[in-house]
Amino acid sequence: MASGGSVQLRIIETFCGSIVDCPTQAIINAANSQVALGSGVSGAIRDACGGNTFQRECHEILEELYDGYLPRGEVMATGGGLSQFCWILHAATIDFSKGQYTSQDVVRKSMVSILKLAEEIIEENDLDELSLGIPLLGSDVGGLSIRESCDALCEGMKIYFRSCRDSLISEIRFIHPAEDVIRQVKLILNRHFVI
Repeated sequence: MASGGSVQLRIIETFCGSIVDCPTQAIINAANSQVALGSGVSGAIRDACGGNTFQRECHEILEELYDGYLPRGEVMATGGGLSQFCWILHAATIDFSKGQYTSQDVVRKSMVSILKLAEEIIEENDLDELSLGIPLLGSDVGGLSIRESCDALCEGMKIYFRSCRDSLISEIRFIHPAEDVIRQVKLILNRHFVI
């Protein structure tokens, strides 16, 4: 699937499986404001990237750049540790001190922040392109439905790419381990983007 309209052609796909097996250069962690890598997506990323050593690296960067707190909708980059990924982008969608759930507004803002940071990574590393793997931010623990999460992510993508038409972000893969969810995501993507 490729995006259409006034947006530069790029690949928008799905990947059914574990986030740590996604064939992209970078993946997004569904993070909390403390970037505490607990279970689910965060736990899988922590384990693939080096366990407690990677968690310590995340906390050090969080302390140095954000005074130990990543506001909802903001994104922090780390290396990929022991994983095959060059970068992990930690998108804070939940702040447990303000309640367990997130909102579509936060997820939409997070997506725009992810793409802005990805563009900075491209520029700083003199890359020709960058591929991203993204889970359904805000779904499950965050309280959003699959449709609500996917709609917000797609809206964030459209906002960003309309303002940055020569983006070198070449590919975005929506990731989930369940085939029935991936089928639902594909239907939602078809509503947002031209095949």
